[in-house]
Amino acid sequence: MANDKISGEKIQEWAERSYQELALAGHLAHEAEQREITKIEFNKMLDLSTGHMPNTSPDWGDFTVSQFKYGFVVWVGEPETRSCPEWLRPIMKAAYEEGAILLLFDADAKVHPHWATYEW
Repeated sequence: MANDKISGEKIQEWAERSYQELALAGHLAHEAEQREITKIEFNKMLDLSTGHMPNTSPDWGDFTVSQFKYGFVVWVGEPETRSCPEWLRPIMKAAYEEGAILLLFDADAKVHPHWATYEW
């Protein structure tokens, strides 16, 4: 019967081994998560003041646009091959050439001296 009992030392040894394995597993999971984060694709967005728009409801050509409370989000596309209004062409061209995927026209964004501004 004495052989059927597990000693306190044996239990402690198993507990320590289990703790070490658990810590190693946690560390490996964290490393795997960090590798996955580096695979996330971060995209560029050009952030401009709505002051760069000619009015509150400008012509966007055939670009996809979404309005929100403080402005507009515009999906970037090649301005030379799409219907692009003249006011938007230089902005869209710069965004496209820089690899941006979105234009954000926001009431709180900065005015950039490179592009025209409008009073409305």
